[in-house]
Amino acid sequence: MGRIIGPWDDGTRTKLPARIAFPNFPSEVPTAVTVVQSLRPDLDVTISVIVPAYNCRTMIDRSLPPLLEMQRRGEICEIIVVDDGSTDDTAAAAAAAGARVIPCEGRRGPAAARNLGALQARGNIL
Repeated sequence: MGRIIGPWDDGTRTKLPARIAFPNFPSEVPTAVTVVQSLRPDLDVTISVIVPAYNCRTMIDRSLPPLLEMQRRGEICEIIVVDDGSTDDTAAAAAAAGARVIPCEGRRGPAAARNLGALQARGNIL
């Protein structure tokens, strides 16, 4: 498992300026990958998005398209929808949209669903 990094994690515990690589901020809005790479150029950044889902077909229909666009642009490496025992077609809708779907065994709650997704995620940032 990776470790959590922050803008101060340069070994000195000195807080680094948040706009170090973005002189025109906020007019140029950086991606999460760009921000992390500016703070830690030695880190190969990959982001996995984990979505715990229980009977939320409508939410899936609204939230996955922007995430899939971010994946297409290379900002995130994968989208994982963890179906927490839904009785509607949440899992089918997520799979049809292009997300990776992981089923839970029965209803375990959002924390357990997130943990299951984290165990199978490929990204080093979740």
